[in-house]
Amino acid sequence: MPGDDLTNAALVASLARAVDADVNVDKVIVDNAKPTDADLNARSGPAVEAAATPDVAPLAMLRSRSRGTLPVVGIFALALIGALYFGRAFLMPILFGMILAVVLAPVVEKLLQLRIPEPIGAALVMLGIVGLLVLTVELLVLPAWDVLAELPVQVQALMNETLAWVRSFRFGKW
Repeated sequence: MPGDDLTNAALVASLARAVDADVNVDKVIVDNAKPTDADLNARSGPAVEAAATPDVAPLAMLRSRSRGTLPVVGIFALALIGALYFGRAFLMPILFGMILAVVLAPVVEKLLQLRIPEPIGAALVMLGIVGLLVLTVELLVLPAWDVLAELPVQVQALMNETLAWVRSFRFGKW
């Protein structure tokens, strides 16, 4: 009935306030389960009498479970974090592969629309990624390696110039 939804919503709101305020939930249920005169006048029959008796047991069980769930959830969260930490060598490649599959799926689908079979399209996409990695190494890493090879000579030259500059001030006998 349309009025039952409003009554149920009021009961849920009362229960939420009672749990937050640490009030006896059983008392809130019994107080909200009492039918008013307007309810009794609007409805009559055995269904009303059955609805008027509160079903306290399931909600009392809910209350007793709610206090014990926090430690269980906390232990589960710690176990999950520990499993992810110790399994990262195994899980990270799988996660990386899943992310690549999701990101590159539209490219493979476009190749499929061009009548290129899906396995060949996936192989082409992976070859393209490997090609980009090789190009990146060739253009960025190898010149950086050359600069790093010359670094000791440049540092020694900088040290010599700095020492000559400091000696130019002639602060006594050096």
